[in-house]
Amino acid sequence: MSVDSSVLESRLDEAHRLFLAGDLHAAADILELVVESYPECAPAWLGLGRLAFTIPDFPAALDFFSRAVEILPGDANTLAWLGEA
Repeated sequence: MSVDSSVLESRLDEAHRLFLAGDLHAAADILELVVESYPECAPAWLGLGRLAFTIPDFPAALDFFSRAVEILPGDANTLAWLGEA
């Protein structure tokens, strides 16, 4: 499956806007759709982790952050979030 980067970026941006607005459920819905279509999208897994961390659901956050680290093992931001969970 090829990744349409403009669609992907648009979905990630919308999820981020919803997260900042406090609509965590809607942000999670978008991110879940993203990871269904693009399972190797580390920013979507990171976003799901941040949402779970905010709720707080630390076990879920740990799972989501771990998935993001599997995809981008050297990403400092992702590793920092994993350390927080």
